[in-house]
Amino acid sequence: LKTAIKVSGLDENHRHTLLDLFNRVPFSSSHQVKIIEMTEELIFREKCSLEDIFQRCGVREILPRDKKPEIEKPQKRIIECLFKYRNPEYSKAEKAWQEELAELQIPSNARVSHFPFFEKDQVELNLVLKNKNQLKTILQNIEE
Repeated sequence: LKTAIKVSGLDENHRHTLLDLFNRVPFSSSHQVKIIEMTEELIFREKCSLEDIFQRCGVREILPRDKKPEIEKPQKRIIECLFKYRNPEYSKAEKAWQEELAELQIPSNARVSHFPFFEKDQVELNLVLKNKNQLKTILQNIEE
């Protein structure tokens, strides 16, 4: 119902494009709402049709006109394309972050994360340790 209400408020061409997408690719209702919100913002920002946005951000490559998608998990790929197009600076920063992490060769028992949207320069390190003794050893070696 939430999706229907949101879609009904869109321009007819945008509504047709979204309904075509939702008819060909099964999305959960929460993902449908997320897609509608992202596309509304993009339509306003870009001042163009939703079809043009789908073409520019790569959704049309995933979902050719009048065909079912041929790739696995098109839902995830479509949402990622829209997110990257909507948030280009964040997407660049996230890509650079992932490249830096790959260079660090972080062990499998560790996870490193950044603050949401890189709001702070601080990072968080999460370690899974064998026991308390290993924790004590690591804490003694940490420099502040």
